[in-house]
Amino acid sequence: MKQIVQDLEQQTEIDYVNVSAGVHHAFIHTPMEFEAGWERGYARGIRDVSSKPVLLVGRITTPDVAEMLLERGCGRHLPRATALRRPRLGLEGGRGREEDIRRCVAANFCWKSVSRGGRVQCVYNPEIGREATWGKGTLTPVSTPKKVLVIGGGPAGLEFARVSAARGHDVVLLEREAELGGHVYLQSLLPSRSEFGTIADWLQKQAQKNGAEIRTSSPVTAENLQEVLTAEAPDHVVVATGSKYRADGFQGWTAESLPGHDSGQCVTWEDVVTGKVHPSGHVVVIDDDCGVIAPLCAVALAENGTEVKIVTLADGW
Repeated sequence: MKQIVQDLEQQTEIDYVNVSAGVHHAFIHTPMEFEAGWERGYARGIRDVSSKPVLLVGRITTPDVAEMLLERGCGRHLPRATALRRPRLGLEGGRGREEDIRRCVAANFCWKSVSRGGRVQCVYNPEIGREATWGKGTLTPVSTPKKVLVIGGGPAGLEFARVSAARGHDVVLLEREAELGGHVYLQSLLPSRSEFGTIADWLQKQAQKNGAEIRTSSPVTAENLQEVLTAEAPDHVVVATGSKYRADGFQGWTAESLPGHDSGQCVTWEDVVTGKVHPSGHVVVIDDDCGVIAPLCAVALAENGTEVKIVTLADGW
């Protein structure tokens, strides 16, 4: 590659060299287990032989990482889109507003959506692809602020709190668990998925920055519902309690539970990752989702010495 760059500079007129490892989609769309700035070695090698500005990419999601790469001489410039999922990265970082940057968590939902024939989407930035409707300058203040009670601190509840507080509403969010994020938080407990926790962290901080009050370890139940409503006196109540996985192995294809589910040996992946249960011996992981949860749950079990088999609807990963 170094020789190719040298030959191109001698034989053609080029303005810059953009270095990116692009031999496979796993490298082009870097997953979250890769370290920040992981392509720096390739870019540094090209810069050593090039007289042109060298641009580098690869999990550059914060101004600190970008500055580190430039200071170490790994490249001369960073493409504006490299730290994306937030087009205003440079502007916000330059103004000392790093906390406002919606960091890419490398969930690769964007690539999966496009590869399946859909539009470009982000796993937690609904503005992507809808900039004209939901982008900068589209949020309008309310003329009559309301008191809003949000029940549930998963991504939906946090996003509602963030936006409604930004518009001027008085927002209180109650979350049953000690940790915010719902299934986003649970996924962050899986092997190599800790970056997923960034989603809940960012939504929480932005909601609070906009004025929302967030209370964890505050369950709302049938027994205390009236007490909560009396104490908060909301104009509107938003129920964002999400969903729970079933422990009986219910299958959408058969509309039935698995035989033997009442043996007491069936648990959900939530129970596994939170440590509520510790399966041992021979374990079968049933994958009815065809995503990352089942295989990574199997990895977590195997790392603890459990013998694991996966039964999946997927043709292959």
